[in-house]
Amino acid sequence: MRAAIALLRPFTLLAPVVGTLCAAGVAAAALDRPWATASLLFACLSAAAATGASNVWNQVFDADIDRRNKPHRPIPSGLVGVSAAKSYGHALALLALVAGYFASPSFLACVAVGLLGTWIYSAPPLRTKRSTY
Repeated sequence: MRAAIALLRPFTLLAPVVGTLCAAGVAAAALDRPWATASLLFACLSAAAATGASNVWNQVFDADIDRRNKPHRPIPSGLVGVSAAKSYGHALALLALVAGYFASPSFLACVAVGLLGTWIYSAPPLRTKRSTY
């Protein structure tokens, strides 16, 4: 459980949840509609899970770098294996997509594009992260 929480990096989940809440508030005010509470809760869960998937995938694909620079993280320290961490990231991505589906079709589309972008940035064979530093 400790490794799962450390891989998730929970402190990074606050910003996407707050951003989702703020965007929903602006949209509700602009459209002069009440907040759709259930959709909003699913959207916040989706945003947090997508960010968690991104965090986990980043650690999976940066395991060699983290062994040198951040050996205390769960994968380099041996708390969790790369394969298990990758599965965890996939499960979080699936949760993000399912929750996004229940939020709204347009939110699901945004989450799907974000997850794809994260994968392209972090994972081989494209791993565009290599060309950004």
